[in-house]
Amino acid sequence: MTNDQLFKKSPKEAIKYYYLIEGLEFIVHLIVMMVLIFLWSHFNWWHFLIYIFIFLILIDIVYAAFGPWIKYHYTYYRIGENDIEVKYDFFFKSQKFVKLERMQY
Repeated sequence: MTNDQLFKKSPKEAIKYYYLIEGLEFIVHLIVMMVLIFLWSHFNWWHFLIYIFIFLILIDIVYAAFGPWIKYHYTYYRIGENDIEVKYDFFFKSQKFVKLERMQY
């Protein structure tokens, strides 16, 4: 059994969590962009800025739609005795170790 076969994929419920978190982040980003567009129209800022704001909103929509799916399908984990190892394999491959510390009295 190779080292990569020891990693497990997250359960199906994780994708719901990813979409929930990304949806909340999208709402916050949308509120910020609406405030910037209001300030743009109120203070008569440079006209080209509206195109930048719209472009950023479109990028955020695409990221909110596909980001959680990519995170779900390309993230694996392995639980050891004293740590959790998380492996990301989408574009830049990386591994993250999280040490588990338990205190018992």
